[in-house]
Amino acid sequence: GAGRGRGQKRLQNSPRKSTGETPRKWSHDKFSGPRTSTGGGAVGGGKKLTINNLHFGVSDSDIRELFGEFGAVSRAVVHYDQSGRSLGTAEVMFTNANDAGRAMKQYDGVPLDGRAMKITRDGGQGQGGGGRGRGGGRGGAAGAGGRTKAKPKTQEELDAELDSYNATKE
Repeated sequence: GAGRGRGQKRLQNSPRKSTGETPRKWSHDKFSGPRTSTGGGAVGGGKKLTINNLHFGVSDSDIRELFGEFGAVSRAVVHYDQSGRSLGTAEVMFTNANDAGRAMKQYDGVPLDGRAMKITRDGGQGQGGGGRGRGGGRGGAAGAGGRTKAKPKTQEELDAELDSYNATKE
C-alpha cells in the first residue's frame, strides 16, 4: 500500500558511501552547525513546523508543494504508522526561519482536503520534548480523571437503568 518504498528512498539518499574507509572526522548528516538561538525557543521561532489534523490522503509531495511556495523546504515528511497509514501529522523544515513564520501565519487553521490544518512552530532549544506528545493524548489522562470522580452506581441503580433501557426496546 501507501507505506511501501519509503525505506528504500532513505537508503538511496544516505550520505555515507561504502568506500571501505572510515572518514577521519565524522560529521552528522542532520546537523548543519552550532545553534545560534539564545534560548527561549518558542519566542523567536525556528525553521521547523509541525502540522496536525491532516487528511489521511495528504502525501509528502503535497506538503512540499504547498509549503514550497513560501521558500526553500529542506524536508517535508508526513508521519505514518507501522502499517503505512498516515497519522495525520507532518513536519516541514525550511531553510529560512522567516519563510516558516510566513507559512505558519498563512496556513494555520486553513482547510486542506476538508480538514483545518493546525500548525505549530518548533523553536529548537529550550522546548523539552519537541513537538511530540503535546496535545496528542486523545483525552486519555484527562478523561480518566473525570470518570474516577463520579460516585459508583449501586447494583439496584444499574438494574433499574437496564430495566428502563430494555422497556424502550420492546
